[in-house]
Amino acid sequence: MTTPDVFPLLKKGKHASPKDGGCVMEVCSFLAGEEWSDQPACVQPTLAEISRTVNDLLTTDHRQQLINYVNRLINTTHYIDIDDEYRKAYEGDSFNENIVNAVEDVNHYINAFYRPEWNLLDEDAWQDARAIASENLLDAYDAFLTVLEEENGQPTADPITTQQLDQVKELVG
Repeated sequence: MTTPDVFPLLKKGKHASPKDGGCVMEVCSFLAGEEWSDQPACVQPTLAEISRTVNDLLTTDHRQQLINYVNRLINTTHYIDIDDEYRKAYEGDSFNENIVNAVEDVNHYINAFYRPEWNLLDEDAWQDARAIASENLLDAYDAFLTVLEEENGQPTADPITTQQLDQVKELVG
């Protein structure tokens, strides 16, 4: 996947306005016609939470690839409740094993960023480890979204248009 050249730099964290940059959820809110927010109403809440975490952990270069996932995130409110599937799994009820396993894979790669031994690395080794962890997390996130789409159907968002990209670019200067 390639990131469109005209798209603004995705950044970590929450941003007051598009001029400050935006995370993948804030871009989703804008392109869905909602108020600028990192908690867009158009994205299934747990999926939004996972997406914010992924956005914040990835390296800057890997984070930019998230723009390619925006259409896969908008209009996902009808998706199976991920938290509910976890609850059912832990209570021994019938649950969607594909979704729970995909979330577990993403969580595994999220946890890689918090390994205590990373504190012992010099700067170059730390950057290398972070780049590898980012690549693995992005792959797991892509697989997670694919499982959600297989279980729930494709989201109904239209592809991002050049006009929408220009609107976002204009907002962020």
